[in-house]
Amino acid sequence: MAADEEREGFVVTFFDKKVKIITPSTAGNDLALSLENFTLGPLSGKLVDGKGDIIKYFTLESKAHQSIVVGAHLSKRVFIIPLNPPGQDIELKIGQSAYEIPPSEN
Repeated sequence: MAADEEREGFVVTFFDKKVKIITPSTAGNDLALSLENFTLGPLSGKLVDGKGDIIKYFTLESKAHQSIVVGAHLSKRVFIIPLNPPGQDIELKIGQSAYEIPPSEN
């Protein structure tokens, strides 16, 4: 993992045709999720746990960012569900190298 792709929390960056997820190597009680919107329009979604219980709704204008403290929720499975525009559910996986949805074709 490159030095610029190692973080203390998740960094989820939305682009027009993909989403890039940079993951932390370990989880702490104050783990944060940073959302960045590099699309041409606003987006909204929700953060849910593995049972579908809602942790938080979010809305991001184009070229904006937002941080959410997720902490203890990450002891379970956590997903970002894009609502507008709709998209693929994104599972947040601790300790994994950076990944993209859909996967890049390198």
